[in-house]
Amino acid sequence: MPRRRLLHFAFVAVVGTSVGLGSAGVVSAQMPPYTAYGMGLPAGDLVTAAINGVDCGSARVSAAGNWKISIPAEAPCQPKDGSTVHFAVNGKEHAATVRWSGGGAPLNPRIGVALGASVTPTATATAKVAPTSKPTATKSPTPTPTAKATATAAKTPTPKATVTATPRRRLNLR
Repeated sequence: MPRRRLLHFAFVAVVGTSVGLGSAGVVSAQMPPYTAYGMGLPAGDLVTAAINGVDCGSARVSAAGNWKISIPAEAPCQPKDGSTVHFAVNGKEHAATVRWSGGGAPLNPRIGVALGASVTPTATATAKVAPTSKPTATKSPTPTPTAKATATAAKTPTPKATVTATPRRRLNLR
């Protein structure tokens, strides 16, 4: 009888442990963050990521012009697969967006999220010049004399022609 109890206890311990580990494994699984990064911005600029206006994280641009923001699933912006992440540089929203996914990264891994040149729009001015009523004559430049080169011809012997006679064959045309 004591042997049966020991086997029963061992069976309950093994089954209980495996069930407990199985449920603990599902609960403790974490989704990796989305990693947004880019290059080509001025050093010291502040890049901010947000979903629906809620901040997901920010980063200062390095001296080399690079930045990186990790957006975990537990971020205050509550990202879900497919959420649109918007970016701002120094508080000015940028047109570039990405879709959040756990463990995701920008579509172009070489350059990341392109936040470069189009961050701050610049105005272009076009100047109009009004025509004058009378054309103004300007003096033409006076040509400056240049030094003339002189050439000295050296006598070179002229080759003499040699004529060689070649006998001709007579054709019989009859």
